[in-house]
Amino acid sequence: METFTERLKEAFLAILAVLISVITPLANAIIVLMIFFTFNIIMGFQADKEENGTEFSLKKAFDAIKLLIFYYGALFVMHTTLAIYGELNIAELLTKWVTLIVCYFYMLNILRNACKVFPKNKSLRFFYAFLRVEVYGYIKRKIGFL
Repeated sequence: METFTERLKEAFLAILAVLISVITPLANAIIVLMIFFTFNIIMGFQADKEENGTEFSLKKAFDAIKLLIFYYGALFVMHTTLAIYGELNIAELLTKWVTLIVCYFYMLNILRNACKVFPKNKSLRFFYAFLRVEVYGYIKRKIGFL
């Protein structure tokens, strides 16, 4: 029985070592996405409360978690596939770009929700419009052309 327990422990440690070796190159992406995810969730729930008067929605929380898991899974698959082919530089570059793109959309959503929570804040609305590449239309509206 002792041998079986030791073998089980060794198998568990081997699996853990493989997981850590795969996750380590993605550590920065995991941390950055988690920060944006958390801030997005907080602002989303606050905006929902302000706009609709609803409280915490477990369904929305699970949907957000599923999306985050999808992003992690996609990063893992892309990075692992390129690493298998020996293209570690491309794998790291792709991981950074995908993380930045996902964070950009998280940031847009955070700002959209912040505009709902703080409707009178002009700087938030401007920053949101700027990131949505609507600066030109925003300036034209401010000047009075639209």
